[in-house]
Amino acid sequence: MKIVNNILFAVMLSAGNCFAIYGRESDDKDNYPHPYSRSECHVPGHYGHGGRTLRDCCPQYIISNGRVYFDGREVKDASASGFKSLPDGYALDSWNVYYCGNRIDGAASQSFRVLGYGYAVDSWRVYYSGEVMKDASSASFEILHDWYAKDRWNVYFDGKKIEDASPTDFEVLGAGYAKDRWNTYYFGHKINE
Repeated sequence: MKIVNNILFAVMLSAGNCFAIYGRESDDKDNYPHPYSRSECHVPGHYGHGGRTLRDCCPQYIISNGRVYFDGREVKDASASGFKSLPDGYALDSWNVYYCGNRIDGAASQSFRVLGYGYAVDSWRVYYSGEVMKDASSASFEILHDWYAKDRWNVYFDGKKIEDASPTDFEVLGAGYAKDRWNTYYFGHKINE
């Protein structure tokens, strides 16, 4: 939460969904109020892996006059008919998939699904924040909790592979902690070495 000029700003993330309460913020240069849309309101609870802004967690796709827009700019090659905004900054039309207004090359819109926590899959690939996750298997990929995920061969945190983690007995404990048969992890890093 942030209070500026007696106005409360709050953003909450829950399983990839965003809820925002916001108003107007003062511009430091001339103290003139302007719409809250581009200020750096860092979201608490993203566990220190880079602050997320309101724009990161609550992207806005708009269709107007047969065109698709994201964050004040036109989305190139997007088809307004059949365009669908999805959670976590993703969107799709009949032919393409988009992340934060940019087309994801090679993503299959017919099979694309958002899983939460920034993860998504299509029939062939796994994505995190719009980027292809190399070597992740879309056929066996699943979200666990708290930005942890796994497939048949690997475990991931925040879109990155956790070296030597065992997917067969990996368990998320909560508050950033997880474990497998041999190790305990905190935000994706081994802590009992």
